[in-house]
Amino acid sequence: MPVQPGAPKPPSAASRRVKAVVVALLCLAVAAAAIAGITYSLQLWGGKVVPDVVSMYADEAASQLESEGFAVDRVQVKSDEPEDIVLSTDPAAGTRIDAGATVTIEVSVARMVPDIVGKPLEEAMKMLAAEGFGNIETIEVKSNEAAGTVTFVAPVAGTRSKADAKITVEAAVPYRVPEVRGLSQDEATAALENEGYTVKVGYVYDENVPEGSAVGTDPAAGEALNSGSQVTLNLAKHRSAELVALTRAWLKDSSKVRINGQDYEISEVNDVGYSGGNSCSYTVTARKFETHSWFGFEAETRYGNYETVKGTISWNDSNEMAGSDPKIERI
Repeated sequence: MPVQPGAPKPPSAASRRVKAVVVALLCLAVAAAAIAGITYSLQLWGGKVVPDVVSMYADEAASQLESEGFAVDRVQVKSDEPEDIVLSTDPAAGTRIDAGATVTIEVSVARMVPDIVGKPLEEAMKMLAAEGFGNIETIEVKSNEAAGTVTFVAPVAGTRSKADAKITVEAAVPYRVPEVRGLSQDEATAALENEGYTVKVGYVYDENVPEGSAVGTDPAAGEALNSGSQVTLNLAKHRSAELVALTRAWLKDSSKVRINGQDYEISEVNDVGYSGGNSCSYTVTARKFETHSWFGFEAETRYGNYETVKGTISWNDSNEMAGSDPKIERI
């Protein structure tokens, strides 16, 4: 057919062949892309996707990861979850990584109360914190152990517990000598024995407190001292009372005395009083007597009338007579 003037020329055979090649190449490219996408999604190349193994048992999770071509590293983590359960993975599930790469799985292990008895309190608290325990009650308990030493823990070491479980820790504080000043002997002794001390009684001259009351201890109140040790309980002793008793006893035991050179027989000790210092006054009922022997015959004693005799006796610190007024001595 003749070509009309001005009409477009039909494509040549060569042009048609080029178009056909282009279309074919495009089809091939699309097909290749589709194949690449499919093979990528099938994880035939470009690495592997980490599967979700959280909440599986550790062996099951490791087996699945290894079947996908990953290496597995297990890390134990203290947890309140059931034991040997996978808590997390690194990288996380869904992450695409190189085949053969390592996936770390965190595996739950039970929290255990650590063996802290005998440890210093500071070290014990660190050990409890390392297990994840935070609800800890510390109680001070008197003990002969070094101050701050843990003497007891509840629950006992080795017990499985959750993070919020209450852990009771008893830590040693030293026994100290109690204050007993002003107490009676029985009260003071009881207070000391309540701390486990054995009591030895001593005496201290002190006229400012009731005789027999506690004036202190050795070691002194407040000093740290192991239970079972001996403590000296010092009780007040009045020198005045001691000297009165000493004077009265001396006069009663001296039925016959010589006062200013005159012999007397004491029949009654009427009164003895403290005069201050180391001296006591006395009043006795006594009668003079004289004994005579005539020309070898049996001696004869003649007595005078009873009279009241007064005087003072002084004593030294060893409770020996140091002087008297009037002078008095046994005969």
